[in-house]
Amino acid sequence: MFTLRQLHAFATVVEKGSLNKAADALFVSQPALTKQMSQLEEQLQCRLLIRKTTGVVLTEAGRHFYSRARAILAEIEQIEREMRQFAEEAPLRMGGLPSLVSYFLPSFIHELHTRGQAVEMTVADTTDQLIAKWRDGMCDVVFVQDFAGGSGMLSRRLLEEPYVAVLPVSHPLAQLPSLAPQDFLTEPLVVYKEPCDMRESWLRCCERWGIPPKTVLELDANESIPMYVARGIGISFVPRMMAEHLHMPALVTKPVRDAQFCRSIDVVYTPAWERVIRQWWGAPQPAGQSGG
Repeated sequence: MFTLRQLHAFATVVEKGSLNKAADALFVSQPALTKQMSQLEEQLQCRLLIRKTTGVVLTEAGRHFYSRARAILAEIEQIEREMRQFAEEAPLRMGGLPSLVSYFLPSFIHELHTRGQAVEMTVADTTDQLIAKWRDGMCDVVFVQDFAGGSGMLSRRLLEEPYVAVLPVSHPLAQLPSLAPQDFLTEPLVVYKEPCDMRESWLRCCERWGIPPKTVLELDANESIPMYVARGIGISFVPRMMAEHLHMPALVTKPVRDAQFCRSIDVVYTPAWERVIRQWWGAPQPAGQSGG
């Protein structure tokens, strides 16, 4: 039995008028397309195309087959449009890390709302928790960090951003234009409580720097860390997108002189939402994915 792929290829040959032009349109080689047409004719046990130096001409059987093929393809296209409408009407079940939900996703969600797309939001503390929700079918799209990819998973790297140091404005280090990793060596730190992806990033960097972390306070909520730093309890670090929204006169932020002290932001999604992701973020960018 012939396939939809063969129907599409045959219709393209007819509409382009030649195998060469059709091959270009289908992004296949001309010999491969010729073989595909020959196999189709063998399956149907009749000749469909007469190949000439100027192009192709349909036989009577070919004209009949083309009219039926075009009707089938039109019906398939209509079904696809109808199913896309169902997808647009269904709520987008979205998940994200707290920092991304607060500082990265508002513009995206606003755009979805202006298009009439309903959104259901889930917040989780770690990438592992969000990926588990995605695998269990509880989320259609999850926004995570430092994602290494997974078998059969569609994902895309959206950006990379550095962490920046957060200090009281009266702290001696606040006078420096930037901080070196060694500047964290003797300072008491206000950090994120486990489990937390940003805490894991910090611990990996401490191991690479050879600096044991000196923790004075652990907090559950990322947003509460600047308040404690402002009180002089210790220094800390936050992602740049969070630092850009810190408007506290008692605090300053400083870059850290280590390009590896950063995180990547990635999106993992089901195939049904590929079009939405592509419309917002464009063509896929290289990431640590196996399917995106």
